[in-house]
Amino acid sequence: MTSRRFDRGHVPALLLTVAALAVWCFGRDTALSFAISCDARRYNMFLYHLAHANIFHLLCNLIALWPFRPRWMTLLVGYVCSSLPALLLMAVIPGYGPVCGMSALLFACFARRYAMWRQPVWKVVAVNVPFIFIPRVDGLLHLLSFFTSYIVWKAVATYRERPR
Repeated sequence: MTSRRFDRGHVPALLLTVAALAVWCFGRDTALSFAISCDARRYNMFLYHLAHANIFHLLCNLIALWPFRPRWMTLLVGYVCSSLPALLLMAVIPGYGPVCGMSALLFACFARRYAMWRQPVWKVVAVNVPFIFIPRVDGLLHLLSFFTSYIVWKAVATYRERPR
């Protein structure tokens, strides 16, 4: 009989899942009114990863998150690299927002694999082309988050490979 040990690699995804489910279950009305409020839009750009439009939206994001098993540093860089483009879009495009869902965070986390394993980036662009035609899906934020994180991870990879 094999023993099942707790895999610590799932802890970041587990905590992100619990937080997103808590916001969905307990803060749905608060999160929705918070996202729609014009005064709260700039704060929404830092917290939108946990708010979701509906349960299907939440489940799709969680299904994409779990097999990926992001590390703490990947989530931290992904969070920063998905929040900054949202702030940029809010500053450049009048009336931009509200934004919700962790898909931009997931695209920013996926960028680590593309940068570190030197995979072709055109695949991510090709995956996002259908999102341009789906209403209320922010394909531009997905791509900006991915490329912002990709640049960060490329810089990390270059720093690690340089001779000492």
